[in-house]
Amino acid sequence: MEQHIYFHIPKAGGSTLNSIITREYSKHNVYKIHSDFTFDDFLKLKKTHRENIKLFGGIIKFGVHKFLGLETKYFCIIRDPVSRIVSLYNYIQLDKAEGLYKKIPYEHRKDIKSFVENLDKNHTTLQGHNGQSRLLSGKEILDESWDKNLESPKIADNAMGDVAIENIINHFAFIGTLEYFEESLVLMKKYLNWKKPLFYIRRNVTQKRENNISEEVLNLIKEKNSEDMKLYQYVNDKLHQQINYHWDYIRNEKRKLKFNSDLYKFYRKYIRNIIKS
Repeated sequence: MEQHIYFHIPKAGGSTLNSIITREYSKHNVYKIHSDFTFDDFLKLKKTHRENIKLFGGIIKFGVHKFLGLETKYFCIIRDPVSRIVSLYNYIQLDKAEGLYKKIPYEHRKDIKSFVENLDKNHTTLQGHNGQSRLLSGKEILDESWDKNLESPKIADNAMGDVAIENIINHFAFIGTLEYFEESLVLMKKYLNWKKPLFYIRRNVTQKRENNISEEVLNLIKEKNSEDMKLYQYVNDKLHQQINYHWDYIRNEKRKLKFNSDLYKFYRKYIRNIIKS
């Protein structure tokens, strides 16, 4: 049986994609990592139970496929590193009640330049320092508790991008980008053999945004995320090849996606108005 692992990259459209995935897979065949269901809990399941899981997902660490079936493949969405870091900064600035804000010293978050300069000084902000390559290479995870369950490979910082690309080639059914979200979504449906109609609304979108980014800061972000820049270039080039090859299919599926999403938004608003009245 083919199993899929949803690799949730923070600040890369994961919440929106998660809502789509929830509709596609039956709840009893899904195991998602979060505060109530940890990887330790997953390991306590019988092997036969683990092998019957159709979807395993969350903010995870590369290597979890070793604990699932033989036909397990990952899928995920990544994001342009510059856009992702700006989004991460904005999110943390608005996250005062959720904990991230308090974990970062004021001098490391007082403005976006200070934030970028100190990305590697704090575990909370390390996800902004080649964070996508760290996760996809298996070098590190945001939650250190994973380290006792999955051995972290010894990877030099300047090799994370190459290792992540190798993992994608060998273990991923599909990987797309947030910048081409709809194209990625319909290709995901094709490659993962999803059956249900696609529709979505954007979720967890940061409202307040820092838009006045200097050239100096933009260059600093690229410097701090050189491995992610390499990774993104590879994924973006591969995605465009797939888009060109499957263009007729994509164009047709995007029409359906727009119709379904517009219909969903209409009825969602209609039902909300009825509840309020």
